[in-house]
Amino acid sequence: MKSKPSSSTSISTAKINVALQYLAKMNGKLDVVTISITLVSDLMTKLTTMGEHVDSLKDLPLVAHFKIDNVKDVTKETSADVACIRLRLDQILKEAIKIAAKVQASSKAISTSLSSRFEEMSTAIVNTLTYFLCPR
Repeated sequence: MKSKPSSSTSISTAKINVALQYLAKMNGKLDVVTISITLVSDLMTKLTTMGEHVDSLKDLPLVAHFKIDNVKDVTKETSADVACIRLRLDQILKEAIKIAAKVQASSKAISTSLSSRFEEMSTAIVNTLTYFLCPR
């Protein structure tokens, strides 16, 4: 004898199928929620990392400002050193010009002295030769 399925059995099977469909939908939604939670967690981690990078970027202008100030200080020191060197070179140049002027004056005096002595000597020689070589 074959038995027909009863209406209570078919209703419960339909209810079970509907319940299984709802469970499948809920499982899909749970997967989406799990994925969303995972994505939010990853996003929060990435945002935290980006925030740290932004904070370090905020410090960069301040660090650059200090470095530029250090360069300015070195430039000022170098400028002062160059100014001192330039003054010293100017002094050395003035001393060299004075020494060259003295050497030139001394050589001119020596030249004048030698010329006058040569003139005196040549005059004396000419006079002596004229005295001895002149017919009498």
